[in-house]
Amino acid sequence: MAAAANPSKWTTNLPKDSKPTGTSAGNGSSSYLIIPTGPSADAANRHGLEEKAGKDAAKMLLRSEPSGARVWINGAFVGMTPILLIVPPGKYQVKVADARADYGEQAVGLLPHETREIVLHLAAQYPTRVAIH
Repeated sequence: MAAAANPSKWTTNLPKDSKPTGTSAGNGSSSYLIIPTGPSADAANRHGLEEKAGKDAAKMLLRSEPSGARVWINGAFVGMTPILLIVPPGKYQVKVADARADYGEQAVGLLPHETREIVLHLAAQYPTRVAIH
């Protein structure tokens, strides 16, 4: 808890011309809350794939059971299931993972103008119910 007493510790690596954002005690400034700007990592990775898609783009509709799992394409996080990705034709390594379930992986090859639906079933790692007798 000692670290909470010194919030300036977290802002020491900021450039001298940067200004913290947020509010603290109603005075309109904060030395500890910095709001990130720009696209998120998943949006940037997804946009990168779509930019390279070109006129021969292929489409991948990724779904998982259970829904809401995280999706990586060739090691880059692109979002959550269900998700429709527009990508250049080629080979992709798709990985889907959920916090409460095992992960699933599949190699996918897409031809120009091809649309493919991929559903990965993730086995539960933890029980969804507990019975007490």
